[in-house]
Amino acid sequence: MLRVIPTLFILSPWAFSNAQAGSVYLGYSQTEQLSVAGNRSLNFEPNGNVALFSFDLNDHLSLTFDYAALADSVSITNNISGKLDIKSWGIGASYYWAAWSFSANYSSWQDDLIIPSPNTEQTLFTQRSESPSSTISLAYNWDLTAWQLGFMAGIHYGDWRQYQEVINRETQAEQSSLNGGNSSFVSVQILMARLITVGGREDLMLGASLGWNQLTSSGSAAIARNGRNVSQIKNRSAANRLSASVVTGTESYGQLNLYASYNLNDDWLVDLDLNFDLGSEDDTQAWSVNIGYLF
Repeated sequence: MLRVIPTLFILSPWAFSNAQAGSVYLGYSQTEQLSVAGNRSLNFEPNGNVALFSFDLNDHLSLTFDYAALADSVSITNNISGKLDIKSWGIGASYYWAAWSFSANYSSWQDDLIIPSPNTEQTLFTQRSESPSSTISLAYNWDLTAWQLGFMAGIHYGDWRQYQEVINRETQAEQSSLNGGNSSFVSVQILMARLITVGGREDLMLGASLGWNQLTSSGSAAIARNGRNVSQIKNRSAANRLSASVVTGTESYGQLNLYASYNLNDDWLVDLDLNFDLGSEDDTQAWSVNIGYLF
């Protein structure tokens, strides 16, 4: 299974509370992606810039928007390299009532894999993958002074489409295909964070979460080959996830997230996020370093 995980802000403070009016995070992220081009498997480690904006409309309602632009290239032969470019964004809303919170999120993902022909402007292989996904979740949080605990359950649905174009180097014949599919998940997650006093102030937060995403349905089909409709083919996947709130893929899997945040002062902080997939065919990991401003 292909899984793509540029991870952002896994256990940020607003996962438990909406105390601040708003926040802006800018950072750098690296993840892993296995892509297949013909009979070759390419192991990419795309990296690049990430951003998140969160704003409280009132004491009960908050909005978030995130964006990532990642890229990488790997050598296939001495003079041929595969290039991967990823763009993704997401938008979400959360409603808080006492210890409860309800969230809805939408994420859009696109990646382009290109293998250029050496010494020419022609491309040997082009692949574009697009995958929008939606999530609704319900969470309950316990505030135990220094400790914060949470439980979250969610429903996730995603579509994907993948277009390929291949050029035969010897005959220059062009072949194309268009594949599509969808999947849905039910997930549960336990979250925990600890506030630690440093220099007389609670400036350090350490957090972790452990969850399981159960695949409830999955399907895929080859929509067209060389412009002609074809019958259904075996399952394929084009997984993506921008944040811990979005789950996609074509098999059940677990997630382990680790988080550390340090307040530089009342307005600025830095954080480190780590993410690991567990129990899937192709386990991946990702990390992100960010600087945030609270207002």
